[in-house]
Amino acid sequence: MATYEKRGNKWRVKVRRKGISKSESFRTKAEGRNWAAQIESEIDTGKHTKESKHTLAEALVRFRDEVSPTREGSRWESVRLNKLISELPKINILLSDVDPEYIAAWRDERLKKVLPSSVNRELNVLSAVFTQAVREWRWCQENPVRLVKRPKNPKARDRLISPEERKSLLEALGYIDGEEPSRSGHYVPQPVDGSTTPVKIAVSISHAPASALTNVVPVLQEDREGTDNVTVGADA
Repeated sequence: MATYEKRGNKWRVKVRRKGISKSESFRTKAEGRNWAAQIESEIDTGKHTKESKHTLAEALVRFRDEVSPTREGSRWESVRLNKLISELPKINILLSDVDPEYIAAWRDERLKKVLPSSVNRELNVLSAVFTQAVREWRWCQENPVRLVKRPKNPKARDRLISPEERKSLLEALGYIDGEEPSRSGHYVPQPVDGSTTPVKIAVSISHAPASALTNVVPVLQEDREGTDNVTVGADA
């Protein structure tokens, strides 16, 4: 059975038949009717298989527990996944019912609270979850995040870090100002003399200009998401 819902200047059509759910948007209701008739026929002839009854919450939790630990940046990806699990609306919605409109509505609400760069990072995580669900778990058939327009990131600007940021940076690195660096976390890869090959050099942030803090202390980036890019200077 097909249902039709007018959303703005488009018609959202959903087909549910033999436990299979499909949805799509069209300019006119007539186009939607033709598509629905075709999908219903394909379902009857066995072209579409029944999707599992897994929810968005299940997918996020499984990705956090099984997939994220194997990926680069797993610490902060796990933080974002937990945030999505606690804040996404209708978290127990079936994966097959999550459509681009659902993602877009959530995106617009998030943009009222955080900067576009933060929203884009969260969209990246959501997209990775759906890609895994489609390709590996076979929990759904499409990734709706790919059909949603991304917000434009603000232009980065350079500035000097403040004394408070300098203190936070040192604490995050576990580095005592004035002492000799004692562990790998006190070093940052940077090109030297125009070389394209980074070498590890000791961090010095007494009068650091601001342009790449994300390469040194991700935790500080998370605390200041989307504000500025901060650079740490370095002594050979």
